Amino acid sequence: IAYIAGARSILSGQGYREAWLASNQPVTHFPPAFSSILALIGLGGLDPLRGTRFVNSLLFGGNSFLLGILGWRMTKSQSAGVVLALLFAVNASFLNAHAVAMSEPLYIFFSLASFLAFFQYFNTKQNSWLVLTGIFVAFAYLTRYAGLALLATFLAALILLQGTWKQKLTSAGIFIFSALPFLLGWSIRNK
Repeated sequence: IAYIAGARSILSGQGYREAWLASNQPVTHFPPAFSSILALIGLGGLDPLRGTRFVNSLLFGGNSFLLGILGWRMTKSQSAGVVLALLFAVNASFLNAHAVAMSEPLYIFFSLASFLAFFQYFNTKQNSWLVLTGIFVAFAYLTRYAGLALLATFLAALILLQGTWKQKLTSAGIFIFSALPFLLGWSIRNK
């Protein structure tokens, strides 16, 4: 109810509000990413309730694909990637999570995308992948507040896996400063 009503309030020009409650106050309890995507789909004329089915069905395929790519890259075995993607696709729990109007599928997508970008950073040592990791982590946070755990996880990994202290601090700084504008923006809006 919260995500769909929030998307409808965005579409009506009222901003991200508790349209399902009598108070109709700005929403702070639910992060805005899922409702914003539903509102974006709604700009094309599709009601956010039906938009949820469309978005989550795309995310089901996307999440299966990303998990397969991660499995392939991590194990260097294409068959392992295919098996992992198929296991995701036939898992009833994952299918159920993608069948309801919840933000979990979008959170899973951004989480998997951040892990893939982080993996690419360590393979190429190009800071653009680290910036992309930070942006995906910020989007995961804007989807579910549990995304802060990803921020801590990647920071710890950067500190533990980089060689010198200069590399540790530089990479941690790049990562934090790529995620920080999104996190601060939402926090300031909520204040």
